[in-house]
Amino acid sequence: MVDVRGTLTDFGLQTLAAKDPRVIFTASSAGTLGRRLFSSDPISVIPAADGSFTVDLQPTDGIVPEVWYEVSIEHLNASGKFTHYDVLGYKLFVPFVGGDIGDMPDAPLSPQTVLVSLAPPPAGYVGWYLNAPGPGEDPGDPNDPASSGTGILEIVS
Repeated sequence: MVDVRGTLTDFGLQTLAAKDPRVIFTASSAGTLGRRLFSSDPISVIPAADGSFTVDLQPTDGIVPEVWYEVSIEHLNASGKFTHYDVLGYKLFVPFVGGDIGDMPDAPLSPQTVLVSLAPPPAGYVGWYLNAPGPGEDPGDPNDPASSGTGILEIVS
């Protein structure tokens, strides 16, 4: 489980606290990862008075079949009845590192995507990685291409 953070406001950047909002994350389907079988039961969070929220979600990386979160926002009146309902219009894929809701991609990386770096891939990265040095070689000096090696293409999973 990873933290997904955000701040819910209107487009005037005003808080919606008086409208008793809740942000709901619903998995697109059931899925599996190793021994885990996940249900698509919704997970909801009530933002703080300033609109900020943090929700603990299962990363979607590696789940079979491919799963994403659909994000909706409910507003209720004092008697608990709906007054407004919004749906975020894209698929929210959550990486192993979590993060801010606005920084999460709306599509997983393509199999043709390759991360090229002198440093190891970030925690939670899944995909192809071109390690700048050769196998067993020191990464060298990133400011000196002559000492950085030719690299090796490897899959990180």
